[in-house]
Amino acid sequence: MKSGLSLLSILVTILMGCRTTVDVLPTDTWSEGCIALTPYQGAYRLSGMCCEYLLLPALELTKSKLFVVRGSYHSFTGAGFSNVPIQVKGQLSADEKELVIAYSLNSTPVTHRLAPGPAKTACTCFCD
Repeated sequence: MKSGLSLLSILVTILMGCRTTVDVLPTDTWSEGCIALTPYQGAYRLSGMCCEYLLLPALELTKSKLFVVRGSYHSFTGAGFSNVPIQVKGQLSADEKELVIAYSLNSTPVTHRLAPGPAKTACTCFCD
C-alpha cells in the first residue's frame, strides 16, 4: 500500500512538472491609451473602446508565452449590447513588458499593444 502511494505521488510530481502552460499574466492590468485589460469575474475584460468591450476567459500562457482563447465581443446595437463569439490570440513579450492581443471583426484585423498598468487616459464615448 505504501509503495503504491509513493508511486502515485512521484507520478503526480512528474506530471505537474511537465505542464505545457505557465502561470497566467504576470500583472493583472494592462493598457494602451484608454483601452484596458482588467480582471473581471474570474476572467478578463478588454474595455475602453467606444461602445464595445471584449470578454476573455482566464488566460494561461504556453511556455512560448502565447494564448488562443474563445472570447465574446460585445457592441452597442442601439437596443442593447450584442454578444458575438470571437477567437482572440495573444502573446506576452519575452521581457513581459508588452502584451499583444489580436482578433478580427468583420474580417478587419484588430491589434492592441498593451503595457503593464492601468489606463492613463480616459476616453469619453456616447452610445445611442
